[in-house]
Amino acid sequence: MKAVLIVEGLNDADQINKALKGSENVVTLVTEGTKFNNRIKAELENYMRSGYDAYILSDPDLGGDSLANMVNLCYPQIPRIKVDTKHCGYFTGKRMKAGVEYASYDYLKKIIYPLIGLEYKEKVSIINWD
Repeated sequence: MKAVLIVEGLNDADQINKALKGSENVVTLVTEGTKFNNRIKAELENYMRSGYDAYILSDPDLGGDSLANMVNLCYPQIPRIKVDTKHCGYFTGKRMKAGVEYASYDYLKKIIYPLIGLEYKEKVSIINWD
């Protein structure tokens, strides 16, 4: 199974690529915010014709909602992967921000692996008290 993930920015794509160590089964399509223009649509069509399943992986905020709505106007069959703000939050010192770029590698694996037919196994820490 292969997946194309529609994301908002380069930082989101970088975080995903690092988490998945550049897996060939997952590609990211960066929309540069909430742009969903003809270039993005053409790239998306090419991926889908090549056997990739498409998903929206946008931030849990108004911008992410806007991108998901734009994609779904043209492609209502493309699901949005819900991102939990507890797992992708970052405190800037003044306010809390949430986004895919702040998600841990483990969290990204947990939500992306099932899309490509892999089982996610959580790491268990063993404490040696000796």
